[in-house]
Amino acid sequence: MLGAWGLPMTALGNTAPWFPAFEDLGMGHDFEPLDVQGTLPEDLVGVLYRNGAMGMIAPDGKRYEHWFDGDGGILAVRLGAGQAEGAAKLLESPGLRKERRRGKRLHLGFGSTVEKPLFKLLGSKMKNVANTNVIGVGDELLALVESCPPTRIDPQTLQLLGPTDLGGVVKGGFSAHPHTTSASNRLINTGIEFGMKNTLRLYSVTPGGKAEVLYEQVDPHAPLVHDFGLTEQSAVLLLPPLRMDMGRTLRSGGAVSEGFVWEPERGTEVLIIPLDAPDAAIRFTVDPFFQWHVANAHQSGHEIVLDLVRYDNFENNRAIGNIITGLPNSGEIDGRLCRMRIDTKQRSHTMEVVGERTGEFPQTSPMRWGKAHRYVYLAEHSSAQVAMVGLPDRLTRYDMDTGVATELPSAEGVYPGEPLLVPKPGCSEEGDAWVLSMAYDSAAGRSGLLIYDAATPQSGPVASAWFSGPRHTTFHGHWQGA
Repeated sequence: MLGAWGLPMTALGNTAPWFPAFEDLGMGHDFEPLDVQGTLPEDLVGVLYRNGAMGMIAPDGKRYEHWFDGDGGILAVRLGAGQAEGAAKLLESPGLRKERRRGKRLHLGFGSTVEKPLFKLLGSKMKNVANTNVIGVGDELLALVESCPPTRIDPQTLQLLGPTDLGGVVKGGFSAHPHTTSASNRLINTGIEFGMKNTLRLYSVTPGGKAEVLYEQVDPHAPLVHDFGLTEQSAVLLLPPLRMDMGRTLRSGGAVSEGFVWEPERGTEVLIIPLDAPDAAIRFTVDPFFQWHVANAHQSGHEIVLDLVRYDNFENNRAIGNIITGLPNSGEIDGRLCRMRIDTKQRSHTMEVVGERTGEFPQTSPMRWGKAHRYVYLAEHSSAQVAMVGLPDRLTRYDMDTGVATELPSAEGVYPGEPLLVPKPGCSEEGDAWVLSMAYDSAAGRSGLLIYDAATPQSGPVASAWFSGPRHTTFHGHWQGA
């Protein structure tokens, strides 16, 4: 089989244009000046924190086999006074330090194999790689990965301070995608505690970090809830028909996700939890599908609307994880932006495909979180061939009222990541925002921040700020205004 450039897949390897961003980038560095192109917006003052898998080489000297297993690293860009500074730090978790002392892997991975997986399953929990998202809670910065509790990060130095269970409330995992609404300042999040019978929980966290459990369910429909929708009234969870088979995990060499069995006959469960009356939760099943990310959700009477990236099944997991090898996939990265309408009274739904191309990381303005919104931004592949290589190469804004797609252009060979929206100070309209996206420029061999004006996204970046070379490709992040 031939790869994207007519080369055998086995020979393509690290010739993918963005591959330097997945190489061993060391321990990182403190804040240093970035190369600013254009003029930075005067009212965009603060720090963009990003989190992703930074350490791709395991302590045994071998490369991880799945993107989600890389050891976490925080990337930060500080903006103000017309200047930009950037820093990157590998998070030296307790698990990573112990593995380095022993010179070998001591924990099961999400998609990577290990030696003697049964002993690792019986002898330890999963390593807290803290590699998926970073959020602000009060004065704290928390790095998240859904299989483990949050990890506290120093917002000034980016050093890892240690895990937290939020006052003993969090048991097991705390998902990578907490949500809040524009009308509330509390965080709502899910988490799964693994055991003989898994337990799904819905958490509420105040700005000061006080947490409580709103809802608890033993033996949920799925062992994986990466993201969910949040309206002003309800949390909306979409639990795919996955079942955990630990025998398959052990036979596959300890790769946990290889033990996820897709059972389409069970359908995807819709779980709607009213925030003010969680005991009145609604549960019903619909046709099977899978989603990693939800852009936003809102509710009007009996109807709930969610915008999400939908996949037919879980086959995309292996293809996404395999991106770090530089080898192409066979077309499994095929998620499309969709609008799901749920009738809570009839317990039914419709699903409308909106996205013209495949993509991921959908986002809306924080001003509309939990409310009806007009625009969704996401990173997309410009063609099926680009999707087979892996990373998106364009940003797109979809007008959910008209269906019109607007490209946010960038230079040839630039691979942008998740677009985050930062409302302009004093503005009240959804379109009055800056769009921030960390990108890799394959021609220049360096990573940097692209800044667009949401009022004129088609005009290209108003400014950009570049590191001196490649930095790790991040998943998700958080803007902390000054």
